[in-house]
Amino acid sequence: MEDITQAVGKEAEAIAEVGGRIEFVGDITFSSSSLINQYMGMLNDEQQAFLEGVRSRYSLDEILSWLEKPAGDVVALMSETILDEYLFSSPLGQSSKDPILAVQQDRLEVCPGGGLAIANHLAGFCRSVRLISRVGETNANADLEICQSLLRPNVEADLLTRVNTPTIRKRRVVDAYSGNKLLEVYEMDDRVNDTAEDQELVNSIKAVEKRLESDLLVVADYGHGLISPAMAQALGKWNGFLALNCQCNAGNGGINSFRKYHRADFLCLAEKELKMEHREALADEPMHLQNLAEILHASHALLTCGKRGTLFYRADLGSSTAPALATNVV
Repeated sequence: MEDITQAVGKEAEAIAEVGGRIEFVGDITFSSSSLINQYMGMLNDEQQAFLEGVRSRYSLDEILSWLEKPAGDVVALMSETILDEYLFSSPLGQSSKDPILAVQQDRLEVCPGGGLAIANHLAGFCRSVRLISRVGETNANADLEICQSLLRPNVEADLLTRVNTPTIRKRRVVDAYSGNKLLEVYEMDDRVNDTAEDQELVNSIKAVEKRLESDLLVVADYGHGLISPAMAQALGKWNGFLALNCQCNAGNGGINSFRKYHRADFLCLAEKELKMEHREALADEPMHLQNLAEILHASHALLTCGKRGTLFYRADLGSSTAPALATNVV
């Protein structure tokens, strides 16, 4: 029987390798995957049109070359060390003494969060990453061991110890059956650095800057005390390309502003963070994003808009948009 798609033969070979046998009943053979992709695709018209536009302008080799371009780079990263803990549990019902939900712990998973997670992502693209961060003095040895075990081999971590503080932990209590998060608990001391702590971090940055083979510094500021206003000003003196994110989260109360930095080359932020910067609803997102970029003298800025996709600004080309391609976020 003719193999129209040239895929059925490969499937037959795979089945034969495990001792199976494939037989046909006389009909035309088709690839079910091709049929699903062609007639039951998960992408809507807007997403399909965007991808067609990309295909018409760029070849696959061009796109892959962009992804492979950082492969030889060494990148510096400054961000908070956060241990994300997920306590999977089973509900027992309402407590007999208080109007609260009682759960039974099934298991606890510890994942890299904050700068640890970002370092791992960067390490997937780059030759190596130099992470500058801190752990708390409380249980420092154990936490350092945990952090090292969670990092990729090509991440070199300079983890300073901060006295009289714990390592930042964000524990989510999760319903093990549905996956729904029930509660989040922060463990941290977010006091602002004193002068000596700032200087220690500055010295680490300067040491990394001297021996880096790349000029890229990524700063991911979670607003939990690592980067004080004075430290932010010092980071602005980085000689190379500075990529910046200032996160707005429950732990920093929405007061972690990009404006404590006096310059950056690239900004990455979410809608909530852009609203916080301007203290108003955003009727014109491209204008507000451009305004923030101009305040920090940034030539590039990216706004993530959830299921609506992204808005990208370039000083020389203006704004453009891209739809979100994921249809189901887990």
